[in-house]
Amino acid sequence: MSNINVAFEYTLGKSWRLGYRSVNRNPGDWRSELVQTAQYIRQQTVRPIFLSLSGGIDSEVMALAFKDAGVEFTAVILEHSAGTNQHDVYHAKRLCDRYNIKQHAISVDIKQFYQYGIEKYIAQGYQAMHVFRYLQLLILDHVESLGGCAVLGGGDQLFSTVGTQIGVEYNSGHLVSLEWIKNNNTLHFPYFHQTTPCLIAAYYSDPLIKIITADHRYYISPVSAGYSAEKALTYHAAYPEMLRRQKYDGDEKIFDFRNGIQDSLIKRFGKNPTYWISADNIRIQLGI
Repeated sequence: MSNINVAFEYTLGKSWRLGYRSVNRNPGDWRSELVQTAQYIRQQTVRPIFLSLSGGIDSEVMALAFKDAGVEFTAVILEHSAGTNQHDVYHAKRLCDRYNIKQHAISVDIKQFYQYGIEKYIAQGYQAMHVFRYLQLLILDHVESLGGCAVLGGGDQLFSTVGTQIGVEYNSGHLVSLEWIKNNNTLHFPYFHQTTPCLIAAYYSDPLIKIITADHRYYISPVSAGYSAEKALTYHAAYPEMLRRQKYDGDEKIFDFRNGIQDSLIKRFGKNPTYWISADNIRIQLGI
């Protein structure tokens, strides 16, 4: 299916597929495309905009792009009631204080949500093997109840190698937020960094990313927490004013509990089917 809130089209099923739409103009540099994406999102809705700030660099770049674009927004910050994600909350609030950004907190008993709260969304037909996907639905649900439009800072490109090729692997769990949006006949943007083909094209045209994806011998696989050196370097090059921070997952203090829940989800539903696209094919699909 095709949406105005994401740069790719997909079909569901056992042999599900995902492919990018081609660009409709010559993309600018990555920072300018980030700003244009923020402006594009503002043009798609009359609702107040809520940006989900996790404390990581993906959501910080998103917030800075909205600031550059002059688009007003409120920051949504998810806080574990037990304080187990206090490092991420600290960085999210520090960003808000630095730029005088309005804040809206969502407090959640994270263990209770992982154990029981996700069942609400599972009963609605949404199946994912990573509990983070259900947190995305919680945020979308909450912002929808406020009459707002949620923008989440996901959609970053985490490269992996297959043989001598470099590409990106997706699993069908990535699509639950898009399906929730479609089924609720509403509009939100769950993958800011994959909102438009031009934004993806600008990232793949960045000099560092072109070097990294040109030869698999340059590539070092990212760690399980989703960190990639090339992403961090590209983000900080675009926004050198970004504050430095250590990479955190958000669930460090409850890893064993969370992983146990995710193991039980895999036993219930099996692993989400994956789909891998090479960087070369992504460029072909984008038309760059």
